[in-house]
Amino acid sequence: MKKLLTFISLCFLISCCKEKSNECATPPICDCQELGEGPLNGWTYLIDSNYYMYPCFNPNNSDEIIFTEKNNATDVTKLYKYNLQTHEKSLIHEGYQIFPPSWGKNDWILLNLYGRSVWKIKSDGTELTQLTNTFNDLYPIWRSDCSIFSAHRGAFTDILQRTILYTPDGIPFDTLQNTGLGSNSDWREDGLSCSMGDYGPKVSDISNDVVVFFDSAQYSGSGGSTWLNVNQFIWSYEKGIYKTNYLTGVKNLIKPTCRTRLYFDPTYSSNVNKIIWARVDLKQLNDFEIEVKSRLFMMNPDGSEETEITIE
Repeated sequence: MKKLLTFISLCFLISCCKEKSNECATPPICDCQELGEGPLNGWTYLIDSNYYMYPCFNPNNSDEIIFTEKNNATDVTKLYKYNLQTHEKSLIHEGYQIFPPSWGKNDWILLNLYGRSVWKIKSDGTELTQLTNTFNDLYPIWRSDCSIFSAHRGAFTDILQRTILYTPDGIPFDTLQNTGLGSNSDWREDGLSCSMGDYGPKVSDISNDVVVFFDSAQYSGSGGSTWLNVNQFIWSYEKGIYKTNYLTGVKNLIKPTCRTRLYFDPTYSSNVNKIIWARVDLKQLNDFEIEVKSRLFMMNPDGSEETEITIE
């Protein structure tokens, strides 16, 4: 499982960047620099030693976020809390973390730690507690009211391959048969979740285990999704950031992207009306090497005023 985090974020980037492409979602707006022809034996990817992932707003205080920093040189993973106003950064947990954390209103953060089990920890770094011990539970997510959480039973040897629902203390009580919650899901108190997977964006009614909206167009790669309001959600993939109204099916392009600049793991705060993304940028250095960086960026829901969050 070594370097699993990096692989998850880059797996479709690497496969897409082997050939030169001039295609942009909206060519007059897209200012990405495409790659040249790759070497016969493939590119060498030089991944930044400090790789930022998984931003998440504090649901009780929009001045704070958590994010994960992966040092790809040492394989050390750190979970930080960061204040956007004071620039104060505090370490919550250091260890091998896989998949995005989920910060609940109860101030418990759900984590996938080494061993493929679910843990929870307070935002001040105290009370680390193991919740599951199946060694198969992935992508833990709080429902927004924190009354339950979900985890995907994800071992390839497990024929179940379903989302399990748990009490806050880690007691399983239900299994979803027709829907699921993954690392790119946002789950509301009313039971509706939005998600972006390899087959397209969708909305599910988790309470009744039914899919209520699905856009089955061809999409390459998944960047993530988050609710914007009652009817609309934001999602991304290789060619752009989009907004969809799941009731009408209307889809609008927010920001075009390309294979060398992609946006992952969105988190939205209605209090400040801002979205934060982890943005992955690829830059060709020579005929053999590509530099890979991941940083945190904030923008308005319409894609304007994009600014980098400089972590001090």
